[in-house]
Amino acid sequence: MLESTFYCDESGNTGTNWLDVDQKFFVNGGWLVPNSRENDIITGIENIFTNYKGKELKAVKFFKMGNPNKYFLEMIMFMVNTAPAPCFPLFIVAEKEYGVATKMMETFFDPAYNSALKDGITSDIELKKQLGEIIMGKDVAKSFSELIHYGDISLIQMKQIKDDLAREFSSMPDVCKNVADLTDNELSQMIAEFQGKNNTRTLTITVLHHLMQVLQKFCQNYELETTIIHDEIRGYDELLGTIKKIFLSEGGNKVIKIGSFEFNSKLKNIKDLNLGDSKTIKLIQVSDLLCGFISRCFLKIDNEEQLDDIEKEIMQLMFELHDEYHTWDYIFSKKFLLKYCRAIDIGNDSSFAIIDHQSVNKAFCNQLR
Repeated sequence: MLESTFYCDESGNTGTNWLDVDQKFFVNGGWLVPNSRENDIITGIENIFTNYKGKELKAVKFFKMGNPNKYFLEMIMFMVNTAPAPCFPLFIVAEKEYGVATKMMETFFDPAYNSALKDGITSDIELKKQLGEIIMGKDVAKSFSELIHYGDISLIQMKQIKDDLAREFSSMPDVCKNVADLTDNELSQMIAEFQGKNNTRTLTITVLHHLMQVLQKFCQNYELETTIIHDEIRGYDELLGTIKKIFLSEGGNKVIKIGSFEFNSKLKNIKDLNLGDSKTIKLIQVSDLLCGFISRCFLKIDNEEQLDDIEKEIMQLMFELHDEYHTWDYIFSKKFLLKYCRAIDIGNDSSFAIIDHQSVNKAFCNQLR
């Protein structure tokens, strides 16, 4: 197998505050670099950015310099066209407002707390996504985000959230009744889920695990072995250790299919997960640029600002890489997915974003005890 290293970083991390209006997207990703080409790649990057003033390439500073997109495009084309072994950008993008809505659905419709539901709803991701679409951006979702942010709210507040949520589902009588019938004890158990350490309520580990699954599939398809070097993230040593113990240890692999995505219980092609210092590792720095660029473009799309020609060219390239190699994945609402498709000229069908409340209610009935 070809040996490689995956250098990665993140952008848009606002901790437990998932509704920061200036950072609506969380991106974790970077560059998969063949070890045999690493020195050549670093030399090429340094030549491209020879006029950059600063010891460390940082997206926050880089995209404020003159013609940043021009230099970024040159870097992208150099990386993906490096013969004989190209580098590939792999990443995950999460729309945080949608993340709040889906987290709320995972909480309220978890059979561990909601005794009226069958265990099968745990794997019915599509149903919970559709329910999340309905309440995304509503005041009730914003109220729930306070529980994520602070890790605790009063039972009185949680009961108000329950009542508001039931009203949002008034067009789906069975869903509405299920929420309205939740007991104080069940609501208290939901609150308790969030009362751990702050780092358990961020997107960092969830998105990193998702990224590792995409990386595993890519490496498996193209017979690669890789080691992950992630930029330093403070306060996550224990959780990173748990990921390594569960997914990077010996043992038989089980593949769990959730929707169209396959999750592996063992990531056989990933040999290790380590942290590195971006100040001294150039390839982490260009991973920071990648995440920063992707985050900026998706924010522009969400705000319905037109991408410039270079941004559109790069985003179209990313779409092609996703389509052909599945180099990245996303956690998007259908509403935003429609905006994205329109922005890069790949589709304009708005019908798929319409939620059929009657069908959702019927699917929910199938999950009732």
